Amino acid sequence: LALMAQRPKMHIKLFGGLNASSLVIKNEDVDTETLGGFQLGGGFRVSQRQAFLEIDVVYLARGLTLITVVDHELGIEEDINLIMRSIDVPMVIGYIPVKTPLFKTYLYGGISNMFSLQGSITYMDQEIKFKPKDAHLHFYKLGSRMGVQIDLAMFNLDLNYTFGLTNHFRENVRTNSLLIKFNIGFLF
Repeated sequence: LALMAQRPKMHIKLFGGLNASSLVIKNEDVDTETLGGFQLGGGFRVSQRQAFLEIDVVYLARGLTLITVVDHELGIEEDINLIMRSIDVPMVIGYIPVKTPLFKTYLYGGISNMFSLQGSITYMDQEIKFKPKDAHLHFYKLGSRMGVQIDLAMFNLDLNYTFGLTNHFRENVRTNSLLIKFNIGFLF
């Protein structure tokens, strides 16, 4: 029985939530916009005693509506919607400070591997799709992630923050992405 109690515990989880992100451009003349969106994903978490490791795969969709004033000179009459889609593969390790049968708290940090998939611009019911290279975006972006999770019985609440370590665009101007996500999940 003593050996059985030492086996690692594995949880599989499915989750969804909301996110907000922005680009920090190291140029004083540029203002950044906040992109709002959603994410869906799944992953697994292995814990033993007070430590855990988690790897997830997350589909992210982030968007922005550019509200325009009717400008007859430029020919702009309606709002412009921008949506970026990507896959995020975070790998985190952490500590479990509170561990009871129905309530657990997880503090963690790690890396986030983000792969840009496709973007789209919608204007006057016309959609234009583009690839990351068409918009001078890097396909792969590395980020540093930290966050907190709470398990309530079979439900999981997760709040995390990711700071982009690599440039977002393929240009010489330094651009970092900041991403905050809130997820609600179900544990198996």
